[in-house]
Amino acid sequence: RVFQNLVGNALKYGAGGGWIGIRAARAGGHVEVRVSDRGMGIAPGDQARIFDPFYRAPGVVAAQIQGAGLGLSLVKRIVEAHAGRILLESAPGEGSTFTVVLPIVTGDAADGRRHDRHAASLDRRVAELSDRLAHHAPITMRVSKEAIRRLLHAGLPDGDDLVRAC
Repeated sequence: RVFQNLVGNALKYGAGGGWIGIRAARAGGHVEVRVSDRGMGIAPGDQARIFDPFYRAPGVVAAQIQGAGLGLSLVKRIVEAHAGRILLESAPGEGSTFTVVLPIVTGDAADGRRHDRHAASLDRRVAELSDRLAHHAPITMRVSKEAIRRLLHAGLPDGDDLVRAC
């Protein structure tokens, strides 16, 4: 989702030519991924607030570019949840570069943390989707939590797809 949002923003706010640069490199114990565009750029006064929920720079609003101002705040939260950080380099009329810096975690520690996070996340999604399904069809459909878990593992991307599939 992080890179989907950053690339989507590069397309949305980039110049009409649509040039986007994506680079990834290992830097010590981190990996850095840069997403760049040659678009309208972000004014220095707006850069401090660009990751705030619902913030939209005045130039973006004036240009009538659609959006809710949530994408970059979500990107920041996701990156920070993975013990990373996001950096911004930008100048008006020259474009922007967002750099995502994530730690490289290896070995048993990585496997244990990944498994614990995945299991907790999966349990939350199973409970949420079970409640949603019960709400949509309380009498005609009963779906066990184990069936939901199997469907999620099968790759259904979100709860709406699961509701439609059932």
